[in-house]
Amino acid sequence: MEEENKPEETKPDYFKALEELKKEREAIDAARKEAERVRDELAQLRAADVLGGSTDNAQAQEKPKEETAKEYADRIMKGQI
Repeated sequence: MEEENKPEETKPDYFKALEELKKEREAIDAARKEAERVRDELAQLRAADVLGGSTDNAQAQEKPKEETAKEYADRIMKGQI
């Protein structure tokens, strides 16, 4: 009967070890969930970059050179079309 009324401090070592394992498992689960959240957020940001055209591989569109009326006339007179 004395064993049933023992205070928590005198619990056997295996109960203490189980409690520690539960705490560690909860911490690992929390870290895993956070890592999954960050991974999903990163995937969404990467998809937005790709769809938005703001990736590093996007090519810049070059504007055609606007020529003046004089340049146009000179080009026509030289026979360049």
